[in-house]
Amino acid sequence: MITAKVNEALRKELENISGTSSDGQVAEPMAAYGMTMNKLLDQKMLLLSLIEAGVSSQFFFTLVEESSYSLTDWCHVTNIPYRTLQRYQKDNTMLKPIYTEKIFEFVEVVQKGVDVFGSSEKFERWLYKPKFIFQDKRPIDLLSSSFGKELVMTELVHIEHGIFA
Repeated sequence: MITAKVNEALRKELENISGTSSDGQVAEPMAAYGMTMNKLLDQKMLLLSLIEAGVSSQFFFTLVEESSYSLTDWCHVTNIPYRTLQRYQKDNTMLKPIYTEKIFEFVEVVQKGVDVFGSSEKFERWLYKPKFIFQDKRPIDLLSSSFGKELVMTELVHIEHGIFA
């Protein structure tokens, strides 16, 4: 999911965010530090700044194209209506912070899942299969809310540590 193309698009997004140093000078763009998606997920304050600013629809569609998830899946997990996304695809629109947050939440879940299962294919099989622990819902169906995302992340941590209940 995280390719060189996605990392390049991320660096362009980060160039739009600049900080201000204590002496009032505009700081160097944060992307100058060779930021990648993996590093960004570990740098919570930088991620928060990006979420507050929103990302461009161009970045979002680069992420969609490079991932193995359908646009319908992305609509579901971000709570962005399909028709709205089609309109965003035509215009280079800045996404609202709430949508941007959902995008990065999904990326975080995918990264954790791939780490736990060892491959994106194994994780996707798990993600799309109903689970008893989720009352026979598929994990991907829970990702449209932050609470559901936390349930999925907790279960991934349990699997990682061999706790099968």
